[in-house]
Amino acid sequence: MANSLKALQGLTLGERLAAGLRVRIFVILVLILLPILGLVNVLEQQEERTLSQVAHDQVQSLTTHLVTDYTDGVKDTRRLLASIARLPEIQTTGPGCRNVLVWYRDTYPTYLNLGVIDRQGFVVCSALPTVGRVNLSDRLYSGKSSPRANLPLANTRSAVSPRRPP
Repeated sequence: MANSLKALQGLTLGERLAAGLRVRIFVILVLILLPILGLVNVLEQQEERTLSQVAHDQVQSLTTHLVTDYTDGVKDTRRLLASIARLPEIQTTGPGCRNVLVWYRDTYPTYLNLGVIDRQGFVVCSALPTVGRVNLSDRLYSGKSSPRANLPLANTRSAVSPRRPP
């Protein structure tokens, strides 16, 4: 403080007034800018909350849409299996069984394979060729491992394998 007084003492009156004026102008500018900076900060926080809420709503909407699509896909698969299970070629697992399953697999490219499983879990007919006897009794859709399996039944059980993404 003493140094600044000594510095001011060496100045002329006009220079002292100019230095004091600069300090006052600086103080006035700071007093003007502080509320503006505070307002900018408040607006930024408000915008961040708004954007966060919009993002949350969009995620919730997308999740609802995906759940609906998945549920519709499961319902469509159940309807397809029910219609396939009613066909005589499937119920008797006769010679036309594989041809029918191949046609359905080609018509609905969503599925990698369609097949018919007997009550013991053995594949008796499949759209894709199998090597030897294939037992699927350990799978969830085979009824033995899941008593609540709700796939269409005839004398045999139909199974679906979804296509794997490329």
